[in-house]
Amino acid sequence: MVIRRLSEPAAAVAGSTDQPAHLSKELRDLLAGLFDDLSEAFTVFGRIQSDPTGTGQVDELRAILRRAEDRQHSAGDSLEASTRPGPERSLVALLDDARRILNEMDPDHGPRQEALTA
Repeated sequence: MVIRRLSEPAAAVAGSTDQPAHLSKELRDLLAGLFDDLSEAFTVFGRIQSDPTGTGQVDELRAILRRAEDRQHSAGDSLEASTRPGPERSLVALLDDARRILNEMDPDHGPRQEALTA
């Protein structure tokens, strides 16, 4: 779903006859960091599944999820501050997808807590 959301703004810009919208460097950096965090979270989540007794892995996951949540909120604030409609604004759905993924892996409040405890 995240990949599909990424292609939607690009397709909208490609089909646009107006000046193409572009993402600010700040927003690009936030999104890149968020995707790195999501990837890292999936990696740690997988390690926890392979070795649930691994020392510190759940704490590592918590730290990654906090960082990703901060970036997700900052990216949302940046999008909210954007007054122009168009492809940039459609990234709100992508941030919603990221929020759902982060929630799924949350060892404290997510729906899969049993998968993260030894």
